[in-house]
Amino acid sequence: MRKSDVARPYPPDFCSVETLAYRLDCSTRAVHDYAASGLLPKPVTIGNLSRWSWSDVCEHIGQQNAVQMRDRAAPSAVDDDEYSSDIIKLRAKAARQARKEADGCSS
Repeated sequence: MRKSDVARPYPPDFCSVETLAYRLDCSTRAVHDYAASGLLPKPVTIGNLSRWSWSDVCEHIGQQNAVQMRDRAAPSAVDDDEYSSDIIKLRAKAARQARKEADGCSS
């Protein structure tokens, strides 16, 4: 019997790229692209296996959504002039870059 034929009563805590793609309803290529761009956490290595901690994935997605909501709400707090809008966009871009670099250093 193949591993994929076994019905599990619960999802695994550490997911392969195939399982993660299935749970996110996307392709395995999208999972790798999202991890490379910082939209998903990097996988952890267990022996010679690359796996994603499902709890880390959920937490990371929640943080990304919170940042997006905050960034969307920020422009309405300031005047709608073009100068302020550009500053807000540059600050958001710098914050995303800093988070990306911090994630890269902690891996």
